[in-house]
Amino acid sequence: MRIAAKRWRYTLEIFEDVFPSTSQSITKELAQVQDELGSLHDSDVMIALLRLCMGGEDAGVAYELALVNAGKQKSKGKALLEPALVASVLDPEVAPSAEQRYGLEQLLSRQLSLREGQYQAFPKHWHQLQARDFHREILSASTSGSAPVSRLGCVWRN
Repeated sequence: MRIAAKRWRYTLEIFEDVFPSTSQSITKELAQVQDELGSLHDSDVMIALLRLCMGGEDAGVAYELALVNAGKQKSKGKALLEPALVASVLDPEVAPSAEQRYGLEQLLSRQLSLREGQYQAFPKHWHQLQARDFHREILSASTSGSAPVSRLGCVWRN
């Protein structure tokens, strides 16, 4: 859903000169949806990583694999995560000290609370968008631009 919002947003931004001015408010809503879903995802990843750091089995195999893959991926020629860090986090023999564990538990507690707030807020926003028929707004903006749609070289389907 986040990726779909991103695609619509970028499409509207690219063609803002030929779409009606209402597309700007739609773009802002799509950016907010994208941000909200991105924050939820970031929280989920952080929670899983914190659980992994504490040696928890409930972080999930998928996150362990994602962590390993992140250690292999490169951005601008540099690893996204240091391979030594990945190895350390995944090593069952390495356990945090009592002080480190306390800090990790506090951070996890805050992150869980933050995630719960995000999870409660997003459906409310989503239902507001549904109530105002946001989908129809997007379709309307994309088919009623100041220039004919055919000039864009696109075929828009409902």
